[in-house]
Amino acid sequence: MPENEMTVKDVMVIARQIGLSIPEQSVAGVLSNSQLLRGYCDLICSMDLRDDCLPAYEYRP
Repeated sequence: MPENEMTVKDVMVIARQIGLSIPEQSVAGVLSNSQLLRGYCDLICSMDLRDDCLPAYEYRP
């Protein structure tokens, strides 16, 4: 398992820390989404983002 891959135990610890109860049938989906978000975080953190870039206020998704 890659070092940044979350486990069910990790998800349950984080949920307990913030007072969130996750129904048993939702744990797999929460884990999957957590891993997806972790991948996006890793991607963003790997980019060279300058401190002097102006925000894109005109951006419309």
